Amino acid sequence: MFRHVVYLFVFVLTVVIAGVASAQETTGVKISDEYYHPGIVLLFQSGEWVPASPAKINYLQENYVLVHGAHSESVCAKSDETARAILKHNPNANLLQIDWERWSVFRTKQLNEVVVEEIFEYFNRDVSDLEKNFDEIFDDFFKTVVLRVAGNLIPFEQTQKIPEVADRAEKILFERKGKSLTFTTDGKTGVAIALGLAPEKTNFIAHSHGAHIAGLIGERAERLRKKKVARITALDPSEGEIQLSAENLHGDGWSSDSAKFVDVVRTSEILCGDKLYGDVNLWLRDASHPLRRLEDDDLDFFSTIDALVDGLKFDVTRHSFSQEIFQELFQKGFYWELPEAFDKNDSDHWIIINE
Repeated sequence: MFRHVVYLFVFVLTVVIAGVASAQETTGVKISDEYYHPGIVLLFQSGEWVPASPAKINYLQENYVLVHGAHSESVCAKSDETARAILKHNPNANLLQIDWERWSVFRTKQLNEVVVEEIFEYFNRDVSDLEKNFDEIFDDFFKTVVLRVAGNLIPFEQTQKIPEVADRAEKILFERKGKSLTFTTDGKTGVAIALGLAPEKTNFIAHSHGAHIAGLIGERAERLRKKKVARITALDPSEGEIQLSAENLHGDGWSSDSAKFVDVVRTSEILCGDKLYGDVNLWLRDASHPLRRLEDDDLDFFSTIDALVDGLKFDVTRHSFSQEIFQELFQKGFYWELPEAFDKNDSDHWIIINE
């Protein structure tokens, strides 16, 4: 019975992610092809995101760099609202964003083709293969179809791009001011100009997969520039296993050592990994979350399934809107006061807050 629940859990997760991802539309930034390549850095200026250049940077001010996650758009209401919230606190700050949308957004053909092809291939096999009892058919279907489909829908492909995006963005952010940088994407070559920012004045606010991009940038800055970035704030960073890379300075993934200060805000129950990345790890648990019902030992099978389905839908939405949740913390002074308030000796565990 437990095995069936696990398989069903994977199936529901696949469908939910597919539904959310297929609803995304790539809007992009209308700038020239010579600049628009994954990993490019944009600047928030006069309410719009434009290509960043040294002439547009105030080098006396702090830098705040946003990094979106997989299946996310670089230019959207979330990024605009976060930018305005930061500027409300520091009107003269440099607001930047790493745009890797061309490598992160879901490809709809995966949903339209892969799912159908896998199911047809399964049921077109020799009928004798299906002469099994119900449990065997159930297990076989989920192992050969659902798990293979999940492998196409869950953003594994995007994770492979994380090191390259981090490498490009780190060069644009921290290489010598004005240096010409050449990047090639899908056979097209474009040139970007390095900004020459100071790592110690640069703060990252990064969501989901984007948190691992920020972490790798912090690792590279320390290794190549011999300086730590000021801060990394990770919003619902995805599972840690996806970002283990030779690019890591310490070989086991980025962590609190990747910046002068690292804090993590977790809002989802399952779409955020359990690794303790930060000096402070804050978990905002929702007391009404459907998955909390699974803590009841008296749940029957159907009630368990209902909790899983409701919980996954709730969790995906909460993960997607964790940036809005974080903006509320801006208003309460949480982000601006936390670095001076944390105790290093008490920061090796999740600080759990039940809402």
